[in-house]
This record gives sequence, C-alpha cells and structure tokens, in this order.
Amino acid sequence: MSTLPIRPAHAVPARCQDPGPFSIVHVTTERGWGGGERQLLLLMRELGKHGIEQTLAAPAGSPVFTRGAQAGHQTVALHSKAPMHPANLARLIRIGQWPARTIVHAHSSPALSLVSFARRFRRFAAVVFTRRTAYPVRRSRKYRVAADLYVAVSSAVEGRLIAAGTPNERLLCIPDAVDIENLGNDGSPDLQASLSGSRPLVLSVGRLSREKGHGVLIRAWPLVLEQVPRARLVIAGSGPEWSALNDLIGGLGLAPSVKLLGLVEPVGRLLQGADVFVMPSLDEGLGSAALEAMWMGLPVVASRTGGLAETVIEGRTGALVPPNDVAALGATIVNLLANPAVLAEMGDAARIHARSQFAASTMAASHLRAYRQALSFAARRRWALQ
Repeated sequence: MSTLPIRPAHAVPARCQDPGPFSIVHVTTERGWGGGERQLLLLMRELGKHGIEQTLAAPAGSPVFTRGAQAGHQTVALHSKAPMHPANLARLIRIGQWPARTIVHAHSSPALSLVSFARRFRRFAAVVFTRRTAYPVRRSRKYRVAADLYVAVSSAVEGRLIAAGTPNERLLCIPDAVDIENLGNDGSPDLQASLSGSRPLVLSVGRLSREKGHGVLIRAWPLVLEQVPRARLVIAGSGPEWSALNDLIGGLGLAPSVKLLGLVEPVGRLLQGADVFVMPSLDEGLGSAALEAMWMGLPVVASRTGGLAETVIEGRTGALVPPNDVAALGATIVNLLANPAVLAEMGDAARIHARSQFAASTMAASHLRAYRQALSFAARRRWALQ
C-alpha cells in the first residue's frame, strides 16, 4: 500500500493567481451525525487557528448545525428536509452581507447542487466540493463544472470522480485527519462496565447503517467464539440498523458476548480498552474511525474496499479481508487474537503510521493550499470569459 497522496493541482498562469485573503462558507445538507460531519467541524476548528473567517450552513437542528453553533461558529440554518428548498437558495444568494472574497465549500452532493444553482444568481469567489463516499458516481455536469476544485478523501474516491467526468487538473486528494479531542476518556460507569470482563476485546465504532457492515461482523462472531470462547465484541454507534442488529445478536444467541453500546463520545477510553479494531464496511470513502483506532495503537481488521485499502497497510498495521465475507472476517480475527506478539507489533506500526500521515494540522494546511488554488482556477475561468 502506498501513502495516500496529496496531489497538487496543475499550475495556474501567474496572471490568474489570486493569493489574497478569503473567507469560507461551508455548506452541508447532511441531517445525521457521522465521520463526515465530524471531519467538517474539525476542518473548521483547524482553519480557525489560521484566522480564517468561516460560516456553517447546515440543516436546522441537525447535529452538525447544533455542534457548530456550540463551538462558536457563525451559522446559517437550512431547510432540514429539502436541500433544494427555495429558502435555502435564497439564503445562499443573500451573501452580499458576507465578505466579497467568499469561497463556498460544499460537503455533500446535494449541497453542491444547491451551491451550483445559487451561483447562477450570485458570484462566489470560488466553489470547492469534497466527496467522501467511494460508491460509483453517476456522470453529471455538476462533477465537471459546478466546482472550481474537487477534493477526494482517498484515491478510491478520486477514481470515482474521474470516472464521473471530473477534470483531473481540478482534482485533489486530501485524506481525513484524526480529531484528537474525540480521543479523550469517557469515564461513565456504563462504559466501564462494558469494558470490564473477559479478554480479548474486539471493538467496532461507526454509524449503524447497512453499508458499515456490522451485520457481517456479528454473523462472523460465532466463528470467533469457536476458537476464542472468551472473546467479547463491543459495537459503538447509533443509526437506522440498531434494531436489526440487536435482533441479529439475539437470534444467534450472542447476547452474552456481543454488546451494542450506542453512540460513545469521546472514544478514547473505548480504544484503550480494546485489543483489535474491526471496520467491516461494504464500502468506505476512507474510514476515519479506523484512523482513530490506529492513532491509539490498535491493529485494524478492515474490508478491502474503497479508502480502507489505502488506510490499512496489509500485514503491517492490520489485515484486509474481502467485503461481506463472513468466513474470511472470522478467520482473520481469530488469527490475530491467537498471536499477541503480532498484535503488539501491528499496534505500534499503526500508531506511527497514523500520527505521521493523518494529523489535523496537515489536513488544514492542505485545504488552505486547495482554497488558494480554487481562487486561481476561478480567476482563470473569469479571465477566459472576458
């Protein structure tokens, strides 16, 4: 596996370069809470350290909107259920009150559609779009011309955008970073009780949605128990699959050794108490939860799909298995649990790799360069139309 690239955009003519100060409006239409929303707020926090003026436009009442406001960010409330609602369009068009040199950064595909439409009525200094998911992208004009610069969180996502028609010269790869504030300790009694008991402890953290593959992990767990009967599995997260996963655990008779914890933040105490981290996603843009586990020195078993195949170094920081392969996942977990020395060595390598490649300061610096490149591309586009 090669290190995730932060590939520079192609050079822009000097007469079109526009390196002056700017402000940013971040736009998302996501109503849930997951790794993407956490990464958005992490980016805003890190950019704030550079004195960048920022505004968050997000669905009213959504976790990202609420947490952004609590963090002290200027916020604009969007209609919570209809991204293309006329009120949302009006709010983006009324940016005369914002600084003239405003970059609009869309953090979801519907947000890009909204920003692209608003751009017909109001000139933005530049538009940037970040794509976080690795599933195939339908070819669309918005992936070619709606943004001045496109950002992918992994090479896998980058490839999907290229296949959708995104110009290679206006496409960057900037991986996610680890939010060390999410790695603090939750000392609640319920969490302490969940971590106490027999070892080894296998952990998975993530949104409980179908594409995260937790059902595959639960179905693989009887195979683990056959070889490691004292092993326990803890899954932390919330989402639409909670009831189905709980029923699956009960149906397989796994309740004594498998526990659904719900959403846990911060996750530092969880990671410290685990022996192996598993991310069984069916598809994944990058896998920020795996980055956090590696940062804390945990070996990671992950699906060989999307950005996870770039995040985890096979045989060095963890192991990769085919997605949706119950037998392979169970056997791989057993093999690692049977080799404590290998686990320790992988954990050390994972910590070094994560802390050298996925620091929040590096991610923010890469975005600052990307914003300046977007301004340059936008200036070149305007110059060409003159």
